[in-house]
Amino acid sequence: MNELNEPKKLMSIVEAAKYFGIGRDCLYALSRTEPDIPILVVNGRKKVNIPKMAEWLDNATAAGREL
Repeated sequence: MNELNEPKKLMSIVEAAKYFGIGRDCLYALSRTEPDIPILVVNGRKKVNIPKMAEWLDNATAAGREL
């Protein structure tokens, strides 16, 4: 967390999985199969945009999707 006690904007898949309470393997699978999931590659490593991922999960929940 930064000095304002806000989560980082970008996290690794492992960090984001812990943050959102999602299994690491599930989030890795989603990163491969969901084209609209907010993941970008930085220096060859996948990073999750945390604010956008929260929005993505809210939309998935509202749509009644199963992950």
